[in-house]
Amino acid sequence: MRVFRVMFLIVLGVCALSAQTRRGLELPDMFAMKRVASPALSPDGKWVAYNLTTADLAANKNLTDLWMSPVEGGPAKQLTAHSSFDGNAAWSPDGKWIAFESLRSGVRQIWLMSPD
Repeated sequence: MRVFRVMFLIVLGVCALSAQTRRGLELPDMFAMKRVASPALSPDGKWVAYNLTTADLAANKNLTDLWMSPVEGGPAKQLTAHSSFDGNAAWSPDGKWIAFESLRSGVRQIWLMSPD
């Protein structure tokens, strides 16, 4: 019985120590997270284009750009790098073009780009 009490106190102590090192999710943690949305699979099924949004706290706005990753794994490729919204990609049926929405000109328009 004494061994049970000692083991119980050790487990309780370990739980108390681990609870002290953990913390809840806070607002700065949310701003540090990058958000992925609107995936679009290429016609050949080898690539996926998607929105990647990051928070710019200094400018008090979100930055959304287009990225592309191979489906089988590997490094991602940034397709756009603009201070306004670039997102919601759609592949052409032959896979040679990506259409996307952008606010580069001040109004939302459709732009075309080659994935290469």
